[in-house]
Amino acid sequence: MVIPDPFPSTSRATESNPAPYLDRFFANAIDFLILIPVISLFTSGITNDLRWAIFSQNTTESYFLILQYAFVSFTLFLLYETLFIYFHQATPGHRFLYLKLVTDNDKPLSLFQILFRTVFKFQAILAAFVPFVEILIRRDRTTFYDRLSQTR
Repeated sequence: MVIPDPFPSTSRATESNPAPYLDRFFANAIDFLILIPVISLFTSGITNDLRWAIFSQNTTESYFLILQYAFVSFTLFLLYETLFIYFHQATPGHRFLYLKLVTDNDKPLSLFQILFRTVFKFQAILAAFVPFVEILIRRDRTTFYDRLSQTR
C-alpha cells in the first residue's frame, strides 16, 4: 500500500498551487491500468458475442451488444470512481501520487458530488480526452467536471 506523506504541510498541491499536470496524468493512467482488466473480465462474453454478430453481419444485434458493452463499462467505472472517492477521497492512482479530491469550500464530499463528477468524467473520456486539455490551459488546472461538481 501507499506510504503516508511524511511532510503533509509541504505537499506540492495547495489551493494556490494545484496538483502538477504529470501527477494527474499518471494517477489517471494507474487507474486506467487497474480498471481495464476488470472491464475486460466482465465484458469478455459480450465481446465474444459481438465478434460472432459482426461475423454473421447481424447489425441489429451488433448495435445492442455495443450498447451493452458501453453500459457495463460505464457501470464499472462509476462504481470504481465513486466507491474509492467516497471512502478514501482518492482513487488508487491518486493515492499512489498523494493526490486527494476536496471540495472548493473544504466541506466533506457528498455522494451526489462524487456521482456527478464521475458521470461527467466518463463523458470526457468518451470525448476522446479532449476536455482534459483544460488542465494545460486553465490557470487553476481544473476540468469542466471538477468545476461542475465544485471539487478540485
